[in-house]
Amino acid sequence: MGSVLVKITTTDDAPVPVPIDGVRVSIYDGGIFLLEGYTGSVTPGEVEFMLDGDVTPTPYEVRLYKAGVSFFPQPEYPIAVTDPPSPSNEFTFVGHVGMLGIHVVLSSKTDDTTPVPVQGVRFKLYTAADTYLMEGDSDASGNLDIVLQGSADPGTEYIVRLAKPSAVIVGGAVQKISVIDPLAVGQTNVFDFVVHHLLLPETSDPQMCRLSGSFVDAALRPIKDLEITFYPREGFPSVRLSGLHFLGEPSAVRDMVLGREVTVKTDKNGYIEVDLPRFGVFDISVQGLQIHGLWTLSEVYIPDLAGIDLMELLFPYVSNIVYSPTSVAVAAGGNTVQVDVTPTASNFQLIGNNNLGAFIEWVSEDTAIAQVAWDGSLGKLLITGMAAGTTTVNASRRIGTVAPRRPPVPDIVVTPLTVVVS
Repeated sequence: MGSVLVKITTTDDAPVPVPIDGVRVSIYDGGIFLLEGYTGSVTPGEVEFMLDGDVTPTPYEVRLYKAGVSFFPQPEYPIAVTDPPSPSNEFTFVGHVGMLGIHVVLSSKTDDTTPVPVQGVRFKLYTAADTYLMEGDSDASGNLDIVLQGSADPGTEYIVRLAKPSAVIVGGAVQKISVIDPLAVGQTNVFDFVVHHLLLPETSDPQMCRLSGSFVDAALRPIKDLEITFYPREGFPSVRLSGLHFLGEPSAVRDMVLGREVTVKTDKNGYIEVDLPRFGVFDISVQGLQIHGLWTLSEVYIPDLAGIDLMELLFPYVSNIVYSPTSVAVAAGGNTVQVDVTPTASNFQLIGNNNLGAFIEWVSEDTAIAQVAWDGSLGKLLITGMAAGTTTVNASRRIGTVAPRRPPVPDIVVTPLTVVVS
């Protein structure tokens, strides 16, 4: 028994066969992946492997895939490798270039408010009887284009297994599709799959949010066993029916009373994870960050999220603002119009519009055309027309409202407000 040269050749089914290059050839041993290569890398239509063989043939499975090429009756074939070669360890497979079925699109997008295509989602296709057919990855547009056999409505059923590192497939990693052929008006063989990126650790508890982050010293060395304590924000309301003063924000979660603070310690890498109630407000104390030995407490807000970076809770900032409307017309001569502004914080804490002017400043690019001011009592942006023309209003964070970071926080996301004065 030893390693012998194995040659895989792919050709089309034309009367005079032509080599097919670019076919991904994957070798499996009992369903376990061994290695892969592409035909045509050296010789047209061919790829070579070194595989173990024996006098008694050693079995392997060969899986073939190339977009726009169909290998029938299925794209997985058994081969047997002998050492010494008897017969030859050369295997030829015939594919059809073009459609021998119907065009199917497997489309992957994020679950963001504005969905974004997801590249690199691995789609594995199986028959309804769970026999492997083919696999491939979504491209930059989030799509994998394939050809499958269909049938009249309700169609031919297939099993789709999906995988994407650091992501969750909404609806499950195993889903089913039905390919319809022929398509009636309004029907499609485009199948959408939703991907949720796991950028941070998340909790599955809908009432809780997972905080995660790391602490280091000024030399960027991890701080081990650093204690961080979250204290419920107690309240002493002037009006209550009876009972205890309010024990925190919140005072209870489901049927449980929050009766004590929670203290967590960093691990050897300076890292912590802790779950706290969503919409909660806590006082936080970090061991070693007390000023001159005083017990310093700082307020933190827990957002309605499955997970968040602890840094965003400790050092939040205004991340973006939205105008309504995004363009305004105003008469010249000192006339004024109002614009609504909706801000978002990096920790998703609600920012009262009466206080927004303390965080953001607005500037008209041409004050001779229009001037801008924030009215805290109204919580609105006031645009005053001065002279005919068009200008824009830009927004920026006020100095001192963002903790110094290296690298700096991203620029505020805002579409300039267009002002037309006539």
